Amino acid sequence: MTIDAQSPALLGAGTSNGREVPINVEEGRRRTIVEGVQPQIDGGRYPIKRIVGDTVVVEADCFADGHDVLSCAVLYRQAGASQWQFAPMTFLINDRWRGSFVVDTVGSYEYTVASWIDRFKTWEHAMEKRIAVGQDIRVDLLIGAELVAEA
Repeated sequence: MTIDAQSPALLGAGTSNGREVPINVEEGRRRTIVEGVQPQIDGGRYPIKRIVGDTVVVEADCFADGHDVLSCAVLYRQAGASQWQFAPMTFLINDRWRGSFVVDTVGSYEYTVASWIDRFKTWEHAMEKRIAVGQDIRVDLLIGAELVAEA
């Protein structure tokens, strides 16, 4: 099994468990950086090798300016397919994130890492801090309701 480790430019929406998952990259992606993507060989010039049934574990350093909270995902597809599949990544430590996908058919695959500012997680994190110190959160609850309505 060959997996193409080059980073395609097309990002947008993917599927996870058969449902569409929108990735709002327009606003938040401008402020995020993705680097140190692994596995890759010679900067993606050569494909990594896997066999059907193997799990491809992808790690990357993803960060942004400021204190906003990120979300990250591995987007992958069989080469030539028009639809990207979506696998969320989990935070490890020091800006390092990990996600994975299973190789389910023989052929070449492409994958990339997307990161974006997650407005809801940022709001939730700020709320937890305000609640912990006993601040008035009425306005913040209205902001949260607006975020939910937008979603």
